[in-house]
Amino acid sequence: MLNENHPLPADDLDEIFRSLPDFWPGLAGKRIFVTGGTGFLGSWLTESLLLANRRLGLKVELHLLSRDPVGFLRRRPHLAGDPSIKIWPGDVRDFDLPDGEFSLVIHAAADATRGRGRTPAEILGRDQVDGTSRVLDLLERCRPEGVLYVSSGAVYGTQPSELGHMTEAQPCALDPNSDRAGYGLAKLHSEHLLAQHANRVGYRLTVARCFAFAGPLLPLNGPFAIGNFVRDALTHGEIRVEGDGTAVRSYLYAADLATWLWTMLWRASAGSVYNVGGDSAIDMYTLAQRVADLLCAKRVTLAGAVNPPQPPSRYVPCVDKARRDLHVSATFDLDDAIRRHGAWLMSGK
Repeated sequence: MLNENHPLPADDLDEIFRSLPDFWPGLAGKRIFVTGGTGFLGSWLTESLLLANRRLGLKVELHLLSRDPVGFLRRRPHLAGDPSIKIWPGDVRDFDLPDGEFSLVIHAAADATRGRGRTPAEILGRDQVDGTSRVLDLLERCRPEGVLYVSSGAVYGTQPSELGHMTEAQPCALDPNSDRAGYGLAKLHSEHLLAQHANRVGYRLTVARCFAFAGPLLPLNGPFAIGNFVRDALTHGEIRVEGDGTAVRSYLYAADLATWLWTMLWRASAGSVYNVGGDSAIDMYTLAQRVADLLCAKRVTLAGAVNPPQPPSRYVPCVDKARRDLHVSATFDLDDAIRRHGAWLMSGK
């Protein structure tokens, strides 16, 4: 059994801290509200902020919205006694609004718990938009200085097979009649709602269109291939690749992800939109082989036959804009990400 209920790697958190020496002091005394703060991405933001808070005595007050506060503290017991964390119970779609002002708001909530009697497209769409609408109520009340919205590369729709990397200028060509487009349409609509609200109210909005990531706390039993590969390598010694292995993705390590998002909240100009992810493409079969080699799995198997006439699925961003404007980079490469994730999982056993 792989144990994930322990702190994120200390050297990774230290790298995030050292990467932003001019940012942390500006958070002194601020109240920050985060939706999605207890998930993969939010946990990296939370633990890196708490490290800076302890080292610099910032007296930050971090409010984390959680549908399951007890479960969150059970999964992250090392955070239970931190006086800087305030767990705000509730679902992003209808949570009770807290009192007082918040200097910064990060809206990173994923899709809400799936209900009965609705298709996946309805759930992924309606719940995302309802959640953003409730966040607008919070922003109307607290009037923050800055807001970071964690969107998705899914807003672009299917990446053309001849397009190597998708830039922020790529048209968002989503088919409203497709079940698979529900998540992207909801994220795009949420971007629009927030942009209109920011223009009216006057806070600085930044949108991060996130692609694929790797590292500790990435779900090991979900739709994230690299997480499943790492799990299989460490528990079974054999990696199974669903499909034909031709799908192409790219990855950014979680510590770099946290650094990029904090930098966007700090440096980005109002209304900015940035792709967030890695830009070194790799197909799923090659990725599985890489994971097997680095984590000592015995073999890789394919679940499906290759279908040459069909162009492979591709989901790879261009991140030149973020590099140019924000001076961010990928500190860790893919091999680093795989090794560090595997070592972290094993260290918790």
